[in-house]
Amino acid sequence: MLATVATIIASQSIITGAFSMTRQAIQLGWLPRLRIKQTSSEGYGQIYVGVVNWLLMIVTVGLTIGFRKSDNLASAYGIAVSLTMLMTSALLFIAMREIWGWSVLAAAPSQASFSSSIAPSSLPISPRSVKAAMSR
Repeated sequence: MLATVATIIASQSIITGAFSMTRQAIQLGWLPRLRIKQTSSEGYGQIYVGVVNWLLMIVTVGLTIGFRKSDNLASAYGIAVSLTMLMTSALLFIAMREIWGWSVLAAAPSQASFSSSIAPSSLPISPRSVKAAMSR
């Protein structure tokens, strides 16, 4: 029961994030204009983008078929989360240096504390084990 509720909440977050990022990309000129439907007269962020909704469905079905078992998908998810954290840390280091003008001596120690907890060697699953799991 708890897993079902968590899945529903996570899926709503993904849908909301995808719609929001699509709207922002259109406003920045990074995507062509798409039809965006306001679903609420009161809430500005309540939108529906049909193209994005269909793409999310196709990707979800493709991942479900491709990974075959939820264990395989969970392994890939763990790797994706770890790599996202690693990329976020790298971007923070760049922001510290380029935007805020921090010296390497000031930025490196704070990044070392983040990066050591998410270093690739600390990943619980290697790409080889994911490939082996998918071949089963």
